[in-house]
Amino acid sequence: SHRDDIVRDLTALCRIPSVAADGEKYPCGEEVNRALCAVRSLCEKHGLFCRVEEKRGYAVAFCKKEKQRADIGLFAHCDVVPAESSEWIQCPPFEPLVRSEFLYGRGTEDNKAAAVAGIYLLDMIKQGILPLHSSVMLYFGGDEERGMSDIHRFLTEEEQPEICIVPDNDAPVSFGEKGILRMECVSDAAFSQILSFSGGTVVNAVIGNADLEIRDEGGALYRVLSEKAKGRSDFTVERSGTILSLSVRGIGSHAAYPENSINAAIKAAEILCECESLCVGDREILSGMRNLFSDPFGSGADIAAQDEKFGRNTLVLGVISVRDGYLSCLADCRFGLSYSEEEMQSRLLSSAKKNGFSHAEISETKACYVADLPEKTLSAFLAAYHRFSDPD
Repeated sequence: SHRDDIVRDLTALCRIPSVAADGEKYPCGEEVNRALCAVRSLCEKHGLFCRVEEKRGYAVAFCKKEKQRADIGLFAHCDVVPAESSEWIQCPPFEPLVRSEFLYGRGTEDNKAAAVAGIYLLDMIKQGILPLHSSVMLYFGGDEERGMSDIHRFLTEEEQPEICIVPDNDAPVSFGEKGILRMECVSDAAFSQILSFSGGTVVNAVIGNADLEIRDEGGALYRVLSEKAKGRSDFTVERSGTILSLSVRGIGSHAAYPENSINAAIKAAEILCECESLCVGDREILSGMRNLFSDPFGSGADIAAQDEKFGRNTLVLGVISVRDGYLSCLADCRFGLSYSEEEMQSRLLSSAKKNGFSHAEISETKACYVADLPEKTLSAFLAAYHRFSDPD
């Protein structure tokens, strides 16, 4: 009966471009703070108490009055990953659209839907529609996509609920998380013709668009690329004076789920490696990058593996740039139980060196995590899910 209200509230929240950014006044930036204030307004509209911790980057809500502790905590987040309008087909990322029973827009799934659903759930509890003997708290985060500094502040300042439920995953329950490695690598040799190569905004997303500027004195490279571009919409080429501009479009996705993605930077390297008008040295650098990152499941870095709990390992090139003539790559790796954290690091660094990136280092690492869930606990979650949800 509240379907239209929920869609309206979610649409309004998704119009806020709440990409977390460092700020002096707010730790996650003004837009994230605006989103947190928006959920507070939604809570107050439903007669719920909500407190925004502007200096800590999160908000908490309770049914009636503020509690210092709750039995159950629902943890959602209001920040989103960056979005490039050119990669969006149905609508601009922050202009949500309802079409064919779907709501399109950045944050509609990850994770503002959970925030709005939590508010309506708390309203049901307050009204007695969903009677509970346990107290419930809603948490709205502001820094989930960048590393969860908000959660660290919450755990420092406030008391943790007995049970924490995170509606930011596939139902009904998750028992662990892949390990994460972030790698930075710089090419051994500098480019000769390629002046700039840019793509990606965050390391944990497949590059959707890539742009290059290349020195092309006689126009030979421009003529070859113009011929290749005929009848294609995935890349364009222009030339001004002696500088050639190449723009390549791919299909972006989250780094953890690259199955149907096309990395625009890899595609650009593939196109240019076929062009003999580009000097051999530049093609060798691009070829090394392509060999290392073209397979998002890590075969180029000798980490391809699969286990029954976590599926396949992934390796995604997320940000690319040219610094002082050298190609710089930032990559995101997710891994399961097939290799240890130490062996993953060793294989990545060794493979980078083999492909012309001796200047490689692991910038961030988190071990693969498997929860020690008792069988009766897992069974209870599954039983509750099947009782209240459609098993199909």
